[in-house]
Amino acid sequence: MVGLSKFLPLVLVNVQTVTVLLKKIPFSTWALGFLALLIYQALDTGLNNFLEILFRSPNGTPNWVWFVAAISVLINVLFPVAISFWLLSSLKTHRNWSEDFQQLFIETLRVWGQILLFTLAFLIPGLWKWISSIFVPYVVLFSKKYQTGHADALRASREIFKKVWFQSASVLIIFSLVIPYFITTSLDQYREIWVHPVGALIIGLVDYISLLISLFFLMHLFIKTSREVKNELIF
Repeated sequence: MVGLSKFLPLVLVNVQTVTVLLKKIPFSTWALGFLALLIYQALDTGLNNFLEILFRSPNGTPNWVWFVAAISVLINVLFPVAISFWLLSSLKTHRNWSEDFQQLFIETLRVWGQILLFTLAFLIPGLWKWISSIFVPYVVLFSKKYQTGHADALRASREIFKKVWFQSASVLIIFSLVIPYFITTSLDQYREIWVHPVGALIIGLVDYISLLISLFFLMHLFIKTSREVKNELIF
């Protein structure tokens, strides 16, 4: 109950702030982001079904199945990064598309490398690396210290996370674990847009709304914490 009493006032007080952030994004940006999410889900579902067919083949699994698996992994890294970048960078007045995306992709690979390394060694440290790295995109895109070479994105993300760990972990658990788990276990068969177009669109919309809420709630926490420690931000 103590944790809930800390989390609910934060949500209620800051809904207006998050709404203001959301209103800054043009409709065209919303639409293209949603289209990218639908394409990502269609590719991911199709590749997963294809991999399942290959692994269950009565003639044995072909050697090139790992190439398909590698493409699937790349899509699952690239698309979420690209969609998040597209939405968050729309808040910036002066955008440097190629440089910002390149830096974000590099830092994301660093994050996944550390997660993989620590997960292979110990599960709990791997989970900690994943959770404490959720502010990396915000540091890369909006931190002046990072963009002038005076801050490390992973370390800065961990420092921010420590200050708002409960709120951040709550957002992550709800929107990255609970909601996706419910959709996967109950509605995953409707993700195939070529079989269930209406169902796939509805699930995609739910996923998109969850993504937006989590992205901009974390954005608010990032701005709030950065201002408290007097870190200059670039918009």
